[in-house]
Amino acid sequence: MDGLTGRFREFVLTMRTSIPRFPPPFVFRRRSTWTLALAFVLGVVVPNSSAQPLRSESPGAESLVVRFIDVGQGDSILLKTSSGRGWLIDGGQSTRDVTQAILKSMEEEGLSKLDGILMTHPHLDHFGGLSRLVEVVEVGRVFYNIDVPAPTYQGFVKKLAARGIPYERVNPGLLDWGADVTVDVIAAKAQEEFDRELIREAQRTETPIEEYAESLLDLCGSSSTLALNLNDYSIVLHVSYGSFDLLLTGDATEEVETQALAQQRVPDGEVLKVAHHGSRYSSTRAFLDRFTPELAIIQVGAGNSYGHPHAESLDRLSQVGSDSRRNDHDGTIRLQVRSDGSYRISPRSQTPALPLE
Repeated sequence: MDGLTGRFREFVLTMRTSIPRFPPPFVFRRRSTWTLALAFVLGVVVPNSSAQPLRSESPGAESLVVRFIDVGQGDSILLKTSSGRGWLIDGGQSTRDVTQAILKSMEEEGLSKLDGILMTHPHLDHFGGLSRLVEVVEVGRVFYNIDVPAPTYQGFVKKLAARGIPYERVNPGLLDWGADVTVDVIAAKAQEEFDRELIREAQRTETPIEEYAESLLDLCGSSSTLALNLNDYSIVLHVSYGSFDLLLTGDATEEVETQALAQQRVPDGEVLKVAHHGSRYSSTRAFLDRFTPELAIIQVGAGNSYGHPHAESLDRLSQVGSDSRRNDHDGTIRLQVRSDGSYRISPRSQTPALPLE
Protein backbone atom coordinates (compact mmCIF):
# COMPACT_ATOMS: atom_id res chain seq x y z
CA MET A 1 0.00 0.00 0.00
CA ASP A 2 2.88 2.37 0.74
CA GLY A 3 4.10 2.07 -2.85
CA LEU A 4 0.62 2.66 -4.21
CA THR A 5 0.11 5.64 -1.92
CA GLY A 6 3.41 7.10 -3.02
CA ARG A 7 2.55 6.69 -6.69
CA PHE A 8 -0.86 8.25 -6.13
CA ARG A 9 0.66 11.26 -4.38
CA GLU A 10 3.13 11.60 -7.24
CA PHE A 11 0.28 11.49 -9.73
CA VAL A 12 -1.75 14.11 -7.84
CA LEU A 13 1.25 16.47 -7.68
CA THR A 14 1.67 16.08 -11.45
CA MET A 15 -2.01 16.84 -11.95
CA ARG A 16 -1.75 19.86 -9.70
CA THR A 17 1.06 21.43 -11.67
CA SER A 18 -0.49 20.63 -15.06
CA ILE A 19 -4.04 21.89 -14.54
CA PRO A 20 -4.41 24.84 -16.92
CA ARG A 21 -5.08 28.40 -15.76
CA PHE A 22 -8.53 29.74 -16.34
CA PRO A 23 -9.30 33.40 -16.80
CA PRO A 24 -11.53 35.24 -14.32
CA PRO A 25 -14.29 35.06 -13.18
CA PHE A 26 -13.32 31.59 -11.93
CA VAL A 27 -12.25 31.26 -8.31
CA PHE A 28 -9.49 28.87 -7.37
CA ARG A 29 -9.22 26.93 -4.14
CA ARG A 30 -6.79 24.26 -3.07
CA ARG A 31 -9.39 21.50 -2.73
CA SER A 32 -10.45 21.80 -6.41
CA THR A 33 -7.12 20.26 -7.50
CA TRP A 34 -7.74 17.11 -5.47
CA THR A 35 -11.29 16.90 -6.80
CA LEU A 36 -10.10 17.04 -10.39
CA ALA A 37 -7.33 14.52 -9.76
CA LEU A 38 -9.70 12.04 -8.13
CA ALA A 39 -12.21 12.48 -10.93
CA PHE A 40 -9.53 11.67 -13.48
CA VAL A 41 -8.50 8.53 -11.55
CA LEU A 42 -12.10 7.29 -11.30
CA GLY A 43 -12.93 8.21 -14.88
CA VAL A 44 -15.93 10.31 -13.88
CA VAL A 45 -16.79 13.98 -14.13
CA VAL A 46 -17.05 15.70 -10.76
CA PRO A 47 -18.36 19.27 -10.69
CA ASN A 48 -15.88 21.76 -9.24
CA SER A 49 -18.06 23.36 -6.61
CA SER A 50 -15.32 25.76 -5.54
CA ALA A 51 -14.83 27.28 -8.99
CA GLN A 52 -17.71 29.72 -8.98
CA PRO A 53 -17.95 33.16 -10.55
CA LEU A 54 -17.82 36.03 -8.13
CA ARG A 55 -20.92 38.15 -8.06
CA SER A 56 -20.73 41.25 -10.25
CA GLU A 57 -20.39 43.93 -7.62
CA SER A 58 -18.30 46.95 -6.87
CA PRO A 59 -14.53 46.26 -6.71
CA GLY A 60 -13.58 44.78 -3.35
CA ALA A 61 -17.14 44.74 -1.93
CA GLU A 62 -17.34 42.27 0.98
CA SER A 63 -13.86 41.05 0.19
CA LEU A 64 -10.20 41.59 0.88
CA VAL A 65 -8.29 43.08 -2.05
CA VAL A 66 -4.54 42.56 -2.37
CA ARG A 67 -2.58 44.34 -5.07
CA PHE A 68 1.04 43.38 -5.76
CA ILE A 69 1.97 46.64 -7.44
CA ASP A 70 4.41 46.66 -10.34
CA VAL A 71 7.15 48.96 -9.03
CA GLY A 72 10.01 47.51 -11.08
CA GLN A 73 12.77 45.91 -9.00
CA GLY A 74 11.22 46.33 -5.57
CA ASP A 75 8.24 45.49 -3.39
CA SER A 76 4.96 47.28 -2.78
CA ILE A 77 1.72 45.59 -1.71
CA LEU A 78 -1.60 47.32 -1.14
CA LEU A 79 -4.30 45.79 1.06
CA LYS A 80 -7.88 47.03 1.10
CA THR A 81 -9.96 45.36 3.79
CA SER A 82 -13.66 44.61 3.46
CA SER A 83 -14.32 47.52 5.83
CA GLY A 84 -12.54 49.89 3.41
CA ARG A 85 -9.28 50.40 5.30
CA GLY A 86 -6.08 50.75 3.31
CA TRP A 87 -2.66 49.40 4.27
CA LEU A 88 0.61 49.47 2.31
CA ILE A 89 3.48 47.05 2.80
CA ASP A 90 6.69 48.58 1.41
CA GLY A 91 6.94 51.34 -1.18
CA GLY A 92 9.48 50.38 -3.85
CA GLN A 93 12.32 52.65 -4.94
CA SER A 94 12.30 56.43 -4.87
CA THR A 95 11.16 57.29 -8.40
CA ARG A 96 8.24 59.23 -9.78
CA ASP A 97 7.02 56.17 -11.69
CA VAL A 98 6.83 54.14 -8.48
CA THR A 99 4.86 56.87 -6.69
CA GLN A 100 2.44 57.09 -9.60
CA ALA A 101 2.00 53.31 -9.68
CA ILE A 102 1.05 53.26 -5.98
CA LEU A 103 -1.30 56.24 -6.37
CA LYS A 104 -2.96 54.60 -9.37
CA SER A 105 -3.59 51.40 -7.41
CA MET A 106 -5.06 53.39 -4.51
CA GLU A 107 -7.32 55.34 -6.87
CA GLU A 108 -8.55 52.17 -8.58
CA GLU A 109 -9.49 50.73 -5.18
CA GLY A 110 -11.22 53.93 -4.07
CA LEU A 111 -8.63 54.76 -1.41
CA SER A 112 -7.78 58.40 -0.77
CA LYS A 113 -5.63 57.72 2.30
CA LEU A 114 -3.71 54.94 4.00
CA ASP A 115 -4.48 53.79 7.52
CA GLY A 116 -0.90 52.66 7.78
CA ILE A 117 2.33 51.66 6.06
CA LEU A 118 4.59 48.80 7.11
CA MET A 119 8.24 48.65 6.05
CA THR A 120 9.49 45.08 6.06
CA HIS A 121 13.11 46.27 6.25
CA PRO A 122 15.12 49.39 5.30
CA HIS A 123 16.48 48.53 1.86
CA LEU A 124 15.95 51.29 -0.68
CA ASP A 125 13.89 49.07 -2.99
CA HIS A 126 11.39 48.63 -0.15
CA PHE A 127 11.25 51.96 1.69
CA GLY A 128 12.79 54.42 -0.80
CA GLY A 129 9.49 55.34 -2.48
CA LEU A 130 7.75 56.06 0.81
CA SER A 131 9.51 59.39 1.23
CA ARG A 132 7.74 60.74 -1.88
CA LEU A 133 4.47 59.03 -1.03
CA VAL A 134 3.99 60.56 2.43
CA GLU A 135 4.26 64.01 0.84
CA VAL A 136 1.09 63.47 -1.21
CA VAL A 137 -0.96 60.90 0.74
CA GLU A 138 -2.49 61.08 4.21
CA VAL A 139 -0.96 58.27 6.28
CA GLY A 140 -2.20 57.17 9.70
CA ARG A 141 1.05 55.61 10.95
CA VAL A 142 4.22 53.87 9.82
CA PHE A 143 5.43 50.54 11.21
CA TYR A 144 9.06 49.44 11.16
CA ASN A 145 11.30 46.72 12.55
CA ILE A 146 14.79 48.21 12.87
CA ASP A 147 15.81 51.85 12.97
CA VAL A 148 19.03 52.40 11.02
CA PRO A 149 21.34 55.37 11.81
CA ALA A 150 21.91 56.08 8.11
CA PRO A 151 21.45 59.68 6.90
CA THR A 152 19.03 58.70 4.10
CA TYR A 153 16.87 56.62 6.42
CA GLN A 154 16.92 59.19 9.22
CA GLY A 155 15.88 61.85 6.71
CA PHE A 156 12.74 59.80 6.08
CA VAL A 157 12.10 59.41 9.82
CA LYS A 158 12.43 63.19 10.29
CA LYS A 159 9.93 63.74 7.46
CA LEU A 160 7.44 61.51 9.28
CA ALA A 161 7.93 63.48 12.48
CA ALA A 162 7.49 66.81 10.66
CA ARG A 163 4.18 65.56 9.25
CA GLY A 164 2.98 64.20 12.57
CA ILE A 165 2.90 60.59 11.36
CA PRO A 166 3.44 58.10 14.22
CA TYR A 167 6.49 55.86 13.77
CA GLU A 168 5.93 52.56 15.58
CA ARG A 169 8.16 49.54 16.01
CA VAL A 170 6.53 46.13 15.66
CA ASN A 171 7.27 42.97 17.59
CA PRO A 172 6.21 39.40 16.83
CA GLY A 173 2.49 39.05 17.46
CA LEU A 174 -0.82 40.45 16.27
CA LEU A 175 -1.31 43.90 14.74
CA ASP A 176 -4.63 45.73 14.97
CA TRP A 177 -5.53 46.34 11.33
CA GLY A 178 -9.27 46.00 11.85
CA ALA A 179 -11.70 43.31 12.97
CA ASP A 180 -12.20 41.88 9.48
CA VAL A 181 -8.58 40.84 8.90
CA THR A 182 -5.97 39.21 11.14
CA VAL A 183 -2.35 40.31 10.72
CA ASP A 184 0.30 38.37 12.62
CA VAL A 185 3.99 39.32 12.65
CA ILE A 186 5.67 35.90 12.59
CA ALA A 187 9.22 37.20 12.21
CA ALA A 188 10.87 40.44 13.36
CA LYS A 189 14.35 40.32 14.88
CA ALA A 190 15.16 42.62 17.77
CA GLN A 191 16.58 46.14 17.42
CA GLU A 192 19.16 45.32 20.10
CA GLU A 193 20.58 42.47 18.03
CA PHE A 194 20.91 44.76 15.02
CA ASP A 195 22.62 47.46 17.09
CA ARG A 196 25.21 44.97 18.38
CA GLU A 197 25.92 43.68 14.86
CA LEU A 198 26.18 47.19 13.46
CA ILE A 199 28.67 48.36 16.08
CA ARG A 200 30.77 45.20 15.73
CA GLU A 201 30.98 45.39 11.93
CA ALA A 202 31.63 49.14 11.86
CA GLN A 203 34.51 48.65 14.31
CA ARG A 204 35.86 45.63 12.44
CA THR A 205 35.94 47.53 9.15
CA GLU A 206 37.11 50.75 10.82
CA THR A 207 34.18 52.60 9.27
CA PRO A 208 32.13 55.35 10.98
CA ILE A 209 28.79 53.88 12.06
CA GLU A 210 26.67 56.28 9.98
CA GLU A 211 28.75 55.59 6.88
CA TYR A 212 28.56 51.83 7.38
CA ALA A 213 24.81 52.03 8.02
CA GLU A 214 24.28 54.06 4.84
CA SER A 215 26.10 51.40 2.80
CA LEU A 216 23.61 48.81 4.05
CA LEU A 217 20.66 50.58 2.41
CA ASP A 218 21.91 50.44 -1.16
CA LEU A 219 20.76 47.22 -2.81
CA CYS A 220 22.93 48.05 -5.84
CA GLY A 221 26.08 48.95 -3.93
CA SER A 222 28.50 47.23 -1.64
CA SER A 223 25.92 45.86 0.80
CA SER A 224 26.02 42.42 -0.81
CA THR A 225 29.64 42.03 0.33
CA LEU A 226 29.04 43.21 3.90
CA ALA A 227 28.73 40.78 6.80
CA LEU A 228 25.61 42.50 8.13
CA ASN A 229 22.57 41.71 5.99
CA LEU A 230 19.39 43.76 6.44
CA ASN A 231 17.40 40.92 4.86
CA ASP A 232 18.02 38.92 8.04
CA TYR A 233 15.85 41.52 9.80
CA SER A 234 12.96 41.42 7.37
CA ILE A 235 9.46 41.33 8.82
CA VAL A 236 7.27 38.39 7.75
CA LEU A 237 3.49 38.90 7.93
CA HIS A 238 0.75 36.29 8.04
CA VAL A 239 -2.48 37.87 6.80
CA SER A 240 -5.71 35.93 7.38
CA TYR A 241 -9.16 36.72 6.01
CA GLY A 242 -11.69 34.07 6.95
CA SER A 243 -10.17 30.79 5.74
CA PHE A 244 -7.73 32.51 3.36
CA ASP A 245 -4.06 32.78 4.37
CA LEU A 246 -1.44 34.99 2.76
CA LEU A 247 2.24 35.21 3.67
CA LEU A 248 4.18 38.42 2.95
CA THR A 249 7.88 37.74 3.38
CA GLY A 250 9.73 40.92 2.38
CA ASP A 251 13.33 39.87 1.67
CA ALA A 252 13.42 37.17 4.36
CA THR A 253 16.49 34.93 4.17
CA GLU A 254 16.92 31.24 4.88
CA GLU A 255 17.88 32.22 8.44
CA VAL A 256 14.54 33.99 8.95
CA GLU A 257 12.59 31.10 7.42
CA THR A 258 14.42 28.53 9.57
CA GLN A 259 13.75 30.48 12.74
CA ALA A 260 10.04 30.85 11.91
CA LEU A 261 9.80 27.10 11.24
CA ALA A 262 11.58 26.28 14.51
CA GLN A 263 9.11 28.46 16.39
CA GLN A 264 6.20 26.79 14.55
CA ARG A 265 4.96 30.16 13.30
CA VAL A 266 4.53 29.19 9.63
CA PRO A 267 0.93 28.31 8.71
CA ASP A 268 -0.48 26.32 5.82
CA GLY A 269 -1.85 28.76 3.27
CA GLU A 270 -2.93 29.73 -0.21
CA VAL A 271 -0.78 32.63 -1.47
CA LEU A 272 2.89 33.44 -0.90
CA LYS A 273 4.67 36.67 -1.74
CA VAL A 274 8.00 35.08 -2.62
CA ALA A 275 10.89 36.42 -0.54
CA HIS A 276 13.65 38.58 -1.99
CA HIS A 277 12.29 38.76 -5.55
CA GLY A 278 12.81 35.03 -6.08
CA SER A 279 16.41 34.86 -4.88
CA ARG A 280 17.97 31.40 -4.62
CA TYR A 281 18.87 32.22 -1.01
CA SER A 282 15.22 32.32 0.12
CA SER A 283 12.12 30.15 -0.30
CA THR A 284 13.80 27.01 1.00
CA ARG A 285 12.17 23.66 0.33
CA ALA A 286 11.46 23.15 4.06
CA PHE A 287 9.66 26.49 4.21
CA LEU A 288 7.64 25.79 1.06
CA ASP A 289 6.75 22.28 2.23
CA ARG A 290 5.24 23.79 5.39
CA PHE A 291 3.31 26.67 3.80
CA THR A 292 2.46 24.78 0.56
CA PRO A 293 1.36 27.80 -1.52
CA GLU A 294 -0.92 27.18 -4.45
CA LEU A 295 -0.07 30.64 -5.82
CA ALA A 296 3.29 32.40 -5.59
CA ILE A 297 3.71 36.10 -6.42
CA ILE A 298 7.17 37.32 -7.38
CA GLN A 299 7.78 41.07 -7.21
CA VAL A 300 10.61 41.58 -9.67
CA GLY A 301 11.70 44.11 -12.28
CA ALA A 302 12.14 43.30 -15.97
CA GLY A 303 15.77 42.87 -17.00
CA ASN A 304 17.15 43.28 -13.48
CA SER A 305 20.90 42.80 -13.03
CA TYR A 306 20.54 40.19 -10.25
CA GLY A 307 19.03 37.49 -12.40
CA HIS A 308 15.89 37.45 -10.24
CA PRO A 309 13.99 35.25 -10.03
CA HIS A 310 16.66 32.56 -9.85
CA ALA A 311 16.02 29.21 -11.49
CA GLU A 312 16.56 27.36 -8.21
CA SER A 313 13.68 29.22 -6.54
CA LEU A 314 11.38 28.70 -9.52
CA ASP A 315 12.20 24.98 -9.47
CA ARG A 316 11.40 24.68 -5.76
CA LEU A 317 8.07 26.47 -6.25
CA SER A 318 7.23 24.13 -9.11
CA GLN A 319 8.16 21.08 -7.04
CA VAL A 320 5.55 21.94 -4.40
CA GLY A 321 2.91 22.51 -7.08
CA SER A 322 2.80 26.30 -6.86
CA ASP A 323 1.60 28.45 -9.77
CA SER A 324 3.83 31.53 -10.12
CA ARG A 325 2.91 35.04 -11.25
CA ARG A 326 5.46 37.83 -11.71
CA ASN A 327 5.30 41.60 -12.01
CA ASP A 328 7.80 41.63 -14.89
CA HIS A 329 5.47 39.38 -16.91
CA ASP A 330 2.02 40.25 -15.55
CA GLY A 331 2.28 43.87 -14.39
CA THR A 332 0.34 44.70 -11.23
CA ILE A 333 -1.36 41.57 -9.88
CA ARG A 334 -4.71 41.94 -8.12
CA LEU A 335 -6.38 39.37 -5.89
CA GLN A 336 -9.98 39.65 -4.71
CA VAL A 337 -10.52 37.33 -1.78
CA ARG A 338 -13.68 36.04 -0.14
CA SER A 339 -13.82 35.00 3.49
CA ASP A 340 -14.53 31.38 2.44
CA GLY A 341 -10.96 31.25 1.10
CA SER A 342 -11.82 31.57 -2.58
CA TYR A 343 -10.09 34.25 -4.60
CA ARG A 344 -9.93 35.70 -8.06
CA ILE A 345 -6.79 36.80 -9.90
CA SER A 346 -7.05 39.85 -12.11
CA PRO A 347 -6.37 39.52 -15.84
CA ARG A 348 -2.83 40.12 -16.97
CA SER A 349 -1.97 43.78 -17.19
CA GLN A 350 -1.96 45.25 -20.69
CA THR A 351 0.61 47.85 -19.70
CA PRO A 352 4.34 47.07 -19.77
CA ALA A 353 6.24 46.48 -16.55
CA LEU A 354 8.00 49.51 -15.10
CA PRO A 355 11.51 49.99 -16.48
CA LEU A 356 14.50 49.82 -14.22
CA GLU A 357 15.89 53.18 -13.20
